[in-house]
Amino acid sequence: MTAPDDRRLTLVDPKRRRSDEPSFSDSVRTRELKVLVVDDNRADLYLLRGALEGVPEAKLRVSEATSYEGALARIKEEPFNLCICDIWLSNGRTGIDLYKATRGLPCLMPFIAVTGHSEEDEVANACLRVGFDDVLIKNDLKRANFYRIVRNSVLRNSYSRVLFEKSEVDELTGLINHRGMLVRLNAERDRAARQRMALSILYLDLNDFKKINDAWGHSAGDLALVHFAKLVRALLRCSDVFARIGGDEFIVGMPATTAREAKELEQRIGQALAATPLRFNEHVIPMTVSVGISDNTTADYQCSLSDLVERADADMYSNKKGI
Repeated sequence: MTAPDDRRLTLVDPKRRRSDEPSFSDSVRTRELKVLVVDDNRADLYLLRGALEGVPEAKLRVSEATSYEGALARIKEEPFNLCICDIWLSNGRTGIDLYKATRGLPCLMPFIAVTGHSEEDEVANACLRVGFDDVLIKNDLKRANFYRIVRNSVLRNSYSRVLFEKSEVDELTGLINHRGMLVRLNAERDRAARQRMALSILYLDLNDFKKINDAWGHSAGDLALVHFAKLVRALLRCSDVFARIGGDEFIVGMPATTAREAKELEQRIGQALAATPLRFNEHVIPMTVSVGISDNTTADYQCSLSDLVERADADMYSNKKGI
């Protein structure tokens, strides 16, 4: 639905001073920021692009889209640091529709809504309730306020992403942790179910890990975990998900891979551990691992992630008892 009012965006404050234009912090100023502007009115699109290109000190690369479909396609192609989106788009779509469609994608970004209708408080509040950073009225947009809102949205998102990423990373090995594994593999599980594509889970548990800690101390145990993580990571594809989920337990998720195909990775891991034992001070410490494997093909691609993990865990435990 196109907005019924055709008033155009204007940037007021012609007597602005340099001090009115808040500077970006070093963390933003030193890297290029990609901004997507979405508006089905090309005149407003042109003015928004011009305003963004005049933001002081920041390196902004501005891209444009004139429809919901075009914007979503661009966002899926590459990650953006910010989206500035008209509330009313063509073909009955809204900025809120676009915001919600991007929440399932791996790369989240802040959204700023723009509208030409100051009376639409209800729509503006709806944007804020679903998660937009701010809502701007086109005809009441002062340049200094525009700069400040863009800067704050980008900075807030940057800091949030750093905190979010830290909450998903295992500090010792640098792998994602249990929380990160759930986020990524649930997304892979949903994609596999939609596309009827195989997804395999490998559950890995180091054998006799407690003996390493008892015999050589926790420093050796930590080194063993890092050593193992490094060896396995070198064997994986870019699309594979590798996580330390606790203690000496790890999970590998392999999209587009059946359990039979994943068995080849299990063999390569065993060979890598045998060929590259852990060296601690003057000691050579052999390491082995028990592996369990499951895939979604036995349930017509529709089983849950928890079911996949539980079956791989049970398979691993069965293999460990057989050692």
